[in-house]
Amino acid sequence: TKIPKNSIKIPVSGGKSYSPDFAYVIKQRDGKKRLYFVVETKDSEEIQLREEEKMKIRHAEKLFGETFKVKFKKQLRNKDILNIIKEILQE
Repeated sequence: TKIPKNSIKIPVSGGKSYSPDFAYVIKQRDGKKRLYFVVETKDSEEIQLREEEKMKIRHAEKLFGETFKVKFKKQLRNKDILNIIKEILQE
């Protein structure tokens, strides 16, 4: 699902906030739905990311990984989302 802008507010320095792009929910065998991972997409290579973008990603990785125990992945120009999903399912 596409995450509506500002519906998830991840605090970053300077009093600003940031929302990731997508969340993937997996329907489990028992019928319950579980937030499985969150993705931030960037149409650039890792090395081309501005420092502000890198900081947003670090904040999101910490919030989702440590606080909510949900995987956070970045999807850059050189990696399509299908490969990210396959990697997640193999973990």
